[in-house]
Amino acid sequence: MTHLLIAFDGSSAAVSAIERAAALLPGADATVVAVAAGIGALRDAASLGRGGMSAYAARTAVGRLSEAAHQEAGQLAARGA
Repeated sequence: MTHLLIAFDGSSAAVSAIERAAALLPGADATVVAVAAGIGALRDAASLGRGGMSAYAARTAVGRLSEAAHQEAGQLAARGA
């Protein structure tokens, strides 16, 4: 059986591409992914100037932002599924 890996960014073009793929390959299994952008930059920011934040507070803030970005990417991928 055919299995597709589909990157989805939430745009109307991405929605159209998924619809087209479904029409061309009916019955194919698909995995839809979205990228949690900016996670590396958040981690880098935690190790640089923290603006008076303790290292613990910076790591905690970055961890929370990272988790939120991952959840957002998961929700976006679910929209494309």
